[in-house]
Amino acid sequence: MKKIVYIALAVIIIVGTIITATIGLNVDIIYKEHQELQVYVGKETDIKEIMNIVKDVFGKQKTTVTKIESFNDMFLVKTKSVSEEQIESLKQKVGEKFGIEDTSNIITSLTVGKLRLKDLAKPYVLPTIISTLIILAVMAIRYNKLGSVKIVLQTGGMLILAELLFLSVLAITRCPINRYTIPAGLTVYIATIIAINIQNMNNLEEKINKEDKSIKEEE
Repeated sequence: MKKIVYIALAVIIIVGTIITATIGLNVDIIYKEHQELQVYVGKETDIKEIMNIVKDVFGKQKTTVTKIESFNDMFLVKTKSVSEEQIESLKQKVGEKFGIEDTSNIITSLTVGKLRLKDLAKPYVLPTIISTLIILAVMAIRYNKLGSVKIVLQTGGMLILAELLFLSVLAITRCPINRYTIPAGLTVYIATIIAINIQNMNNLEEKINKEDKSIKEEE
């Protein structure tokens, strides 16, 4: 059964690596080059009303709508591309919905460049490396009876495999890389450390019990 699991995990990582190398990961719109439209309504408005108008204008085109200010009178629309016709249609519908006579300045358009994934991950690299080194040192000391070098190699290897598996699943399922991806990756990292620690505790307890039993038999 273990062999089947290991083979399945290996296949997932290999396929995920191939997909990542050939077509790349599926990046969410906020990290791609995209258009941003700032929509100023001028009065407190429910974001659902803006979302309905945006859906009506852009149809099936992928968009996100968020509030810009706490006053609920300005909203940010993000989408891959915007035509002049869509901007004019959005102005018209917002004006009609909220009784705005002069709609010439209620929408500001901005092109946002692509954000590289390595720039997204950069702030987390050094803290993760430092944390990992500390964890490996602590585990090597705590489980020295199991072999410090062995523990360090196993733990480091498992952490790398866990993150590779996580990225491979993202690549295969085409789940978009967004603001939740790094927290999810850190969750996988922490869960892996906990699982390794539990396994090491069980192995250490088993070894101590065997040693105690061996001593008693000698006596």
